[in-house]
Amino acid sequence: MPKLKNLKLFMKHIGLHKNLGHKAYEHRDVYSNRSFPLCIVSNVIDTSFACTLSLLHVLSTLSQIYFWLLATTALCACTHYSHFPTELDDSQTSVHFSMTETGLCKYIASGFDIAPMAAQGVAGMEMDLTIGVIKVKVSDLSVNELSVESYKTPLIENADSRYVEFTGITIEIQLKIAVTVLLVPMEAVISIGIPRANGYASGQVDISNTCPYHISIDITNTKIDFDEITLQVVDGDSGLLGSFLPGFKSQIESVLKGDQISSTMAQAFNAIKDGMESSADYIINFYEDSAKKKTLVDVRYTGFLWGRNLVTLKAGGYTYPFLDAGADGSTQIHYEGQRETATMPTQLNDKDWQFIIDVSAFKSNLDVNNREAKLYDVQFRSDDLKSVFGKASAPGHLMVAVTNNASPTVLKVGGAGLKCSFDITAKMWITKSDTDMEKQEDIGSVHLVFSGLAAVGADQYLWTETLNTTIIYPPFEQIIDIKGEVLENHASFTPGDEYWYKEIGSALEVDYFGALHPILRRTGLTWTNLNFANFSSVQIVYLPETLVLVSGDFFDTAASASSRGHMRQPLSLR
Repeated sequence: MPKLKNLKLFMKHIGLHKNLGHKAYEHRDVYSNRSFPLCIVSNVIDTSFACTLSLLHVLSTLSQIYFWLLATTALCACTHYSHFPTELDDSQTSVHFSMTETGLCKYIASGFDIAPMAAQGVAGMEMDLTIGVIKVKVSDLSVNELSVESYKTPLIENADSRYVEFTGITIEIQLKIAVTVLLVPMEAVISIGIPRANGYASGQVDISNTCPYHISIDITNTKIDFDEITLQVVDGDSGLLGSFLPGFKSQIESVLKGDQISSTMAQAFNAIKDGMESSADYIINFYEDSAKKKTLVDVRYTGFLWGRNLVTLKAGGYTYPFLDAGADGSTQIHYEGQRETATMPTQLNDKDWQFIIDVSAFKSNLDVNNREAKLYDVQFRSDDLKSVFGKASAPGHLMVAVTNNASPTVLKVGGAGLKCSFDITAKMWITKSDTDMEKQEDIGSVHLVFSGLAAVGADQYLWTETLNTTIIYPPFEQIIDIKGEVLENHASFTPGDEYWYKEIGSALEVDYFGALHPILRRTGLTWTNLNFANFSSVQIVYLPETLVLVSGDFFDTAASASSRGHMRQPLSLR
């Protein structure tokens, strides 16, 4: 019995073991069936990861190859261009000079005078220089980095005048000399002229500005010395430029000092000289004493509006040939520290005469729209002015209000030229009395629109063609005819004067009365009644039947022989 019982227990144990094994197999099969998709996903991920690693390895290898190719190419380029080509066509060499808005505002704020900025550098000016494959951009040019001393001495010893006479020559040479001349303290546009006068070298090209530095180039001497030119290469914080192109500075300097540039300059100067000789009939000789051809001193187109140069507002022609000597009056002209005797007609048609003002006298507030200046400058009495009681008025003041309607608009500065425009309105009236500044009589108003353009081109009449000015004033019959006398002259244009609004005085210092001459003449006032002796910026040159005014001096233009001795002295207007 016990054995049988043990056998049964053994058999039951075996059965239980088999049953457990069967259940285990069942569970294992179920587990295997459920994990199969996970295995597939795992295999795919493993394969993708392996491929990705392989691809990254390939890309890394390619990037290394590309890097070394770049390095090799750069080294080859440096080796290949270790010397610049000896001949460069126009497409390979270019110079562009411009002024940014910041620099222009600073230039305007200084009264169009670059001299105060010379010590601090010319901020805002930019230059792009392309020589072959190398392009250089210079920004915020600093005068302190330049050898200015080499430019201070004129190349022509007797070139003592800083005024420029234009002959309408092509100014393409400006692009050629930009590398050397534009590095000096300068104005936005370089004035290039060829005076043919006593004391001047024949064929001189005079490049002048308001700085103490006087630059002139004699085109008869075609050799240009570049030994004094230095170029500073600024590495900055990174030092990449100095490490990547160690010979960059020396290469540029060698090009600037090379014979190729000198020969190019010589060819350009020779071309200008040939052009001058071919158009000799059109070159102004202001000292020519010929009865058949007389040129009026300062009655011509004379300059440009930047930096103390003159602007012709009405270009009616700059020569007056075939004038009879008997109809002319001789007078003295105060011209930049020199007095010359000029032959000038006493009667000219309205279409023939012109006047010139120095628009550079606009000061710091020129860029502010709608600024007005009121001048209580002349104490005036007129029987034509009636008070409300019908009696003759007490002595009043001639009042002038000048409004700048628009800021100067500079479209482009540089090789292609410069365009600048002004829109000015001037009104005149008489006050009731010396103390009562209320308006009593309107005299009239003048609307002056100025637009000046200096462009580089082949037109030999460049400067007469590109100056455009419109002067609008009411017809004479619409202007009240007021006659009277000046009792006392208080004209003073010093900023802060009691007759000058302090906040405007430094903004507008220009002789608007040149445009008002027809009105003044109609009202009975003449230029001899007004005192502008303290008005140093006046550049009115010629007004018919009245007088000539240059740099604040007045000259009578009466043609009577008895007055010619008196005409040689400036009139005292106090």
